[in-house]
Amino acid sequence: NNQFSQRVSDIIVFSKEEANRLRSRYIGPEHLLLGMLREESYRDIVQTQNKSDDIKKQIETILKADADDFLLPDAEVPLSNGAAKILKMCILEARLMKSNVADTEHVLLAILK
Repeated sequence: NNQFSQRVSDIIVFSKEEANRLRSRYIGPEHLLLGMLREESYRDIVQTQNKSDDIKKQIETILKADADDFLLPDAEVPLSNGAAKILKMCILEARLMKSNVADTEHVLLAILK
């Protein structure tokens, strides 16, 4: 019984892809946010493409400083404690809002908390 919507599942996959692209040793909250930026429904939250691009560039600049050049492009990277906590919190947010599944808005609320 999956507690995440398809969009949240996509965000998790996108987050892993972003971590691999940026050669990160983990999937952190910042990767979840990058995954959200790739998910189409996020455009409803950030109303303009320019804001989205600016956020992405700022996060990438920070992550590139910690890149591990020895990681393979498709390496298995674990969730950080922070990212795991966010995913758990988004399920709680969904329950608080009487939703059967956690969706993108619940992920964003969990990140903000």
